[in-house]
Amino acid sequence: MADDYSVLREGLLAGKTAIVTGGGRGIGKVIARRFGALGANVVVAGRHIETPGEAQAEIETEGGGGLPHR
Repeated sequence: MADDYSVLREGLLAGKTAIVTGGGRGIGKVIARRFGALGANVVVAGRHIETPGEAQAEIETEGGGGLPHR
């Protein structure tokens, strides 16, 4: 993910856990990816079984961690 928000320091959320509801698509997905890029462990929750897993895979590809949840 391109760093368009350089005002937020790298590792800002390291050691934190973020639960993002609706994180499988749209704005929630962008927020989940950003939290992951900032070092948070992200729990992505959504109504559809596929979308949280897909979002989580993107977060992990970008260096973040966490788990999908339905």
